[in-house]
Amino acid sequence: MSQLTLVAHYGPKKRSSQAPFMAYVHACQEAMGRSTLGGYFAPYEDAQIHGTLIGLERVTDPRVAAPSTRYNANLWQRRGELRAMDLDCALRLARALPPMTIRFGGFRSVDQVIESRGQSAHARSFGIDWRTGKVVIIGWVHEDGDLSGYAKLWAVRQTFAERCHVHHKYEADSDFFVVIGELDGLEGLDEAALTALQDAGERVAEGIRASLADPRRAVDLSLRVEDLSVVRYANESLDLAGSQAFPVIAPDLDATAF
Repeated sequence: MSQLTLVAHYGPKKRSSQAPFMAYVHACQEAMGRSTLGGYFAPYEDAQIHGTLIGLERVTDPRVAAPSTRYNANLWQRRGELRAMDLDCALRLARALPPMTIRFGGFRSVDQVIESRGQSAHARSFGIDWRTGKVVIIGWVHEDGDLSGYAKLWAVRQTFAERCHVHHKYEADSDFFVVIGELDGLEGLDEAALTALQDAGERVAEGIRASLADPRRAVDLSLRVEDLSVVRYANESLDLAGSQAFPVIAPDLDATAF
């Protein structure tokens, strides 16, 4: 069953302003490919790379909701509440998104301005989620290098919840989260082999984080209405074959399209 999500920068990256960010992505992918995890790492295609503004997933359990309903899945999973999302409201908010700039890289281990799930920006800037196999980079909102207002993205996500009943997956989350690839073939490993790979993987991740901490490695990415699309997807990876993108700026786009 397909789902929906509201994302930024999905599809071809043709604008010159996207080039520094994609160079950053490629550097991370190449570092993974050269590492001890290289045989397991499957990088995403460039057009597949995206950052999630907020998920629009609905409850799909037929014991809870009929297929035609749009009860917000995140609210149901977190609080056990059934609230129907207003997707036309979500589109209006997306079209009114205040312009923001996301900073990736340049986060030193001593920098403590940002807190992300109890960790520093350095610790969270690059990582491997061993539960899902996803390899991720994370950036945060800044203004002219000032990161003190990084929580603006969470404020936007809160507005979606308050006005449209569209709830973000995590509470108080200001992360701009980008998956750059996945680890494949882990299911064939026994417990000892997996533990050894995870230990090696953490050393790889720390090495990559250290290289990204150099302020000269920092890159910016815009977050503006023209960057946004609603994507209907069959797979969470938003693979191109199983996904369809609807640019938010399309003037005739409304909830009936979904």
